[in-house]
Amino acid sequence: MYRCNQPEEGKIKGWEFGNDTKVACAKVDDNYYAVEGVCPRCSFDLWKGTVVNEEAFGDEPQIACPTCSTTYSLKTGKCGPPYKREGLAGFVNNLAKSATINGSNKNAKAFAITVEDEKVFFKER
Repeated sequence: MYRCNQPEEGKIKGWEFGNDTKVACAKVDDNYYAVEGVCPRCSFDLWKGTVVNEEAFGDEPQIACPTCSTTYSLKTGKCGPPYKREGLAGFVNNLAKSATINGSNKNAKAFAITVEDEKVFFKER
């Protein structure tokens, strides 16, 4: 179990620990969530992504990879639909999707979160 400073509402924080463990932690509707910090599809930093809390993505908040736009449930790590981006970001996302099509349905690891004394603790589920 690790202790980390908490992210702000609607924001993502990323941490790197020993054994190349990277984690992306987000706060959505006063709940904390964490998934592995590297996109299983394109290997880019998920903590640099976007929190998606839209009805079109269901009941669970998602994290969208900033490179390939693949979304992952912040609760379970399950791979979801791509997040549509526009302009240059959309162009880059389309290139990343075509370059990484083989790993398109791999889920991310999810972590259990607890908050004590304004610090966030997590452990792998």
